[in-house]
Amino acid sequence: MNHLRGKIFSITKKLVKKSPTITSTTLKTHPDIKGEVIDSGLDKEDRPKDSTLEKWIREGRQKAGLTRPPGRPQKS
Repeated sequence: MNHLRGKIFSITKKLVKKSPTITSTTLKTHPDIKGEVIDSGLDKEDRPKDSTLEKWIREGRQKAGLTRPPGRPQKS
């Protein structure tokens, strides 16, 4: 599971540096991340839950040096 976590971190860092405004929901459904989870060899019930993926994505974003600004998102 730690090996998968490290891969998710590196993919997240790469994607966030390319597009800093990408959301966690988009990252969670990104084909690279989904592919790593499926290719990890873990059984379906042993795969990380959505909440775990969100936590790993948040940590990957922080490791990339990007954090969301505090407060409510501004309308565009």
